[in-house]
Amino acid sequence: MLILAGDVESNPGPAVDISDQSLSIFHCNIRSLRNKLDYISNVIEEFDIVFFTETHLAPFITNEKIALPEFETPIRKDRNSDGGGVIMYYKSNINIKRRLDLEHDSIEIMWFELKTKLHVILINITYRSERFSPSNFWSLYDMMLKRALDESNHIICLGDLNKNFLLNLPNCISDILSINGLFNTISDATHFDSRTGSLSLLDPILITDSIQFIDSGIIPINRDISDHEGTYITVRSGFSNSKSFKRTIWDYKRGIII
Repeated sequence: MLILAGDVESNPGPAVDISDQSLSIFHCNIRSLRNKLDYISNVIEEFDIVFFTETHLAPFITNEKIALPEFETPIRKDRNSDGGGVIMYYKSNINIKRRLDLEHDSIEIMWFELKTKLHVILINITYRSERFSPSNFWSLYDMMLKRALDESNHIICLGDLNKNFLLNLPNCISDILSINGLFNTISDATHFDSRTGSLSLLDPILITDSIQFIDSGIIPINRDISDHEGTYITVRSGFSNSKSFKRTIWDYKRGIII
């Protein structure tokens, strides 16, 4: 059979792409955000939700001055004093809102409610200063987790907790994580101490086992930018924007049989 040239047609059909059905989240302790925006833009462009800790922002620094291309107006919580601060950027297709009712004023933390086609995910971003009493912090953290779990068992926790997760955690911390059903998805060091040369994992990503995560890991960051690496996690979200592709269809009615 000889088929006439040019007798092919395009037929749209769904193409499965992991990016259509997943959500990527990034965090980095940036050690002052304002003067690092150009570098940051190149690192985070492929992520859907982006968090930074230790932003070092103050009220006189407007959102316009820290805007990032392709991201919506950031949501931030400034310390308004020396250091600290947390911020969240997100893409326009992300259905996310802040949950002030889940937060505690004593902790540099923000909670967010993310709606996907699969379920609601509660996400928090936290910075614990080394000056914050560990016992007080973990007690409040435990309280917030329990409050969040009353609403959803899909929880993701990011941030700099200033606790080395490469070492055995104290029983009081491991018990909090275990009781609340959280486990850490990051296994590599995230912080380099230039004074001692030591490596530690201060920036875990903690999730409940109901979160369907695809992968997680670290993103190397230039040491001139921060002494922390970035961390990321990709989770299944149910986002499914159908794409079209060309399917070849042979038109046998116009073929010549030989």
